[in-house]
Amino acid sequence: MTSELAYLFRHALLRDAAYQLQLPGDRARLHALALESIEKLAGGRPREAASCCAENPSRFEPHPTDAFASDLAEHGRLARCGPGPDGMGVETGVLVSIQKLYLRRAAEHAERQFRFQEASRAWLELAELSAAAECGEFLRRAANSAQKSGQSRVARDLFERSISVLRRSGNRRLLSVALGNLGSCFMEIGQAGQAVSTFAASLASSRAARHRRLEGRALASLASAYHESGRARQAEHAFEQALKLLRKNRDRRAEGLATGNLANLLKQSGRPAMAERAYQHALKTVRSSGDRRSEGQILVNLANLFKHTGRPGLAENCCEQALAIHREVGDRRTEGVAHGILANLLQESGRLAAAEALYEKALINHRDVGNRLFEGIELSNLANLYKASHRPARAELAYAQALAICREVRSRRHEGIVMGNMAGLHAEHGDAAQAENEYREALAIHREVKNRLFEGTHLCDLATLFVGKRRFAEANRVWRAGARILGKMGDSRELAKKQDAMRDACERAGVRSTCLRTSHRSACSRRTRTPS
Repeated sequence: MTSELAYLFRHALLRDAAYQLQLPGDRARLHALALESIEKLAGGRPREAASCCAENPSRFEPHPTDAFASDLAEHGRLARCGPGPDGMGVETGVLVSIQKLYLRRAAEHAERQFRFQEASRAWLELAELSAAAECGEFLRRAANSAQKSGQSRVARDLFERSISVLRRSGNRRLLSVALGNLGSCFMEIGQAGQAVSTFAASLASSRAARHRRLEGRALASLASAYHESGRARQAEHAFEQALKLLRKNRDRRAEGLATGNLANLLKQSGRPAMAERAYQHALKTVRSSGDRRSEGQILVNLANLFKHTGRPGLAENCCEQALAIHREVGDRRTEGVAHGILANLLQESGRLAAAEALYEKALINHRDVGNRLFEGIELSNLANLYKASHRPARAELAYAQALAICREVRSRRHEGIVMGNMAGLHAEHGDAAQAENEYREALAIHREVKNRLFEGTHLCDLATLFVGKRRFAEANRVWRAGARILGKMGDSRELAKKQDAMRDACERAGVRSTCLRTSHRSACSRRTRTPS
């Protein structure tokens, strides 16, 4: 090859100038020729896929053209830019069909490669070439890919566009699916109230379509939203109904997800053994369905259970497995959650500097993907670390920011947790009156949302505060209630920490701490102070 030819093909500006010098009709014919040539080299044109609106669309079957699908779709688009049918005899309508064929393959191929932003762009372009229910379904798929790439707010807008198109099309089944996806998006960005109403609309649409499998999925999603918004009793009832429907319809993936979410509720309502069995069943179910993303999410929640039941080694192992899966599938949202749990484990083992760095990493991740709820949770965890490392001003600021976010997204459960942790900071720094008020407010929320773990934790903290105020009878009563809850929860590590704190408080108050190992024993009893 001569230097002139090498320069011609390597210099982008010169190449573009040469391209623009071609007449539009010639360019269109050249693109049609390029499309035909690539297809021949790659084994021919793949078969047309079943309609995306079919109830049970065929699974994606790889084809040698998939690596070039984006380029083939673009050649098809540009081949239409000439005046009328091109010189190769391809009608415009045929070229549109070819472009749609390769856009869909490009989108599905990109999803299989976990290139979700690329997939979302292809689905969007496909939606622009489509109408009615087909357009709405392609918009929904674009939104799904955007959500998987961590663009939750972009996904929300696309889901809303999809729903608007599907309402006009009259396709209730696809409308139910899109509403369910939008509800999940609201959950991810911490808008549990909007998620409840959206899942309820999805349930109504699935029932109107008389589609029992979708009804089961919508019920399971509604149950999760009830739980997140503090309606534990309604949540458990909805989970039970959903699981009956999902098992009857043999929807293994959805059954696994629903079982994992029910396990979250069981853990938080003080039934750790039942929760662990549910998590293990959920893991087995989603693995049998090949759902790696859900497997990673359930492993994160199981890690949290192991952490609270005093098994840090198992918790850390689950986090590492989950992080590997999240990176594999590109799930940045749950990767951030796993970083937060791992940071908490590091903090509990005394590795504060490493924990702080990981909390900061998790915060950046949550902010990048628009996960406001977990941004608030991580700020509260970081405040706990600042408190433990004697930085009260930074701790107070982080607690205040976390509390504002929890109220913004209407997460009563996490509002109660942050309020109780903030009370601990004020108790430690001498503002006993404010601390008591905050503990009482937090406990009211814990009881409202059935958060047994933190009810027990903050009851023990309040008892310790009462010892400092020399209100020993109240301290004994509150301690017994809190320690009994932690004992039933199986959180031996947390109970041991509270026992140590109570012993220290009794020592400072000049009273004798009785045996704190059993929850029915008193926390303290009067003794004569030894003269100094």
